[in-house]
Amino acid sequence: MRAKSSKISSEAKVKSERAAGASADGGRSPTPVYEASFARVARAICRLGGSDLDLADALGVDEGTIEKWVQEHAEFREACRFGIDAADASVERSLLQRALGYDRTDVRVFRRRGRTIYAPYRVHVVPDVKAAIYWLAARRPDKWSLKGGKAMPASTETDMATLLRQLREIRRTNGGAASNASK
Repeated sequence: MRAKSSKISSEAKVKSERAAGASADGGRSPTPVYEASFARVARAICRLGGSDLDLADALGVDEGTIEKWVQEHAEFREACRFGIDAADASVERSLLQRALGYDRTDVRVFRRRGRTIYAPYRVHVVPDVKAAIYWLAARRPDKWSLKGGKAMPASTETDMATLLRQLREIRRTNGGAASNASK
């Protein structure tokens, strides 16, 4: 799998290995030198959902060096953040699509009289209740919550109890005047 890595990551790895060469006295190798091209690698790897370990492996450094570069180099930090945000946005879109349901085109392949026939057709994927629950719990925690693994409208119980209490209080203070006024 490593032999087929992208051109960018292999170039970056070679550069970082050169920069991370062992010291002349055989002691601990110096901290690898940061290069601006590493930001492109970071953006690509983070966009694919890669971790700091994946990024460190691609650049031929350890995770501590990645953390140091994130703190010291704004363009590297922004590239990592941009890549992570892009991956998160992709997952959000997929989760929303799953929660709402969608139509997709599929192809059925079969043979008839020695010929291969490709027949496209539409498939409706029904909305996924669990995806909707998680979406609502994450995006609207004031209205939805996950309690004991079950989704519950967070505000409905409280709002209903408050409303009933207020109605009882109105009846008590008005002494039934509201029911007399309607006659």
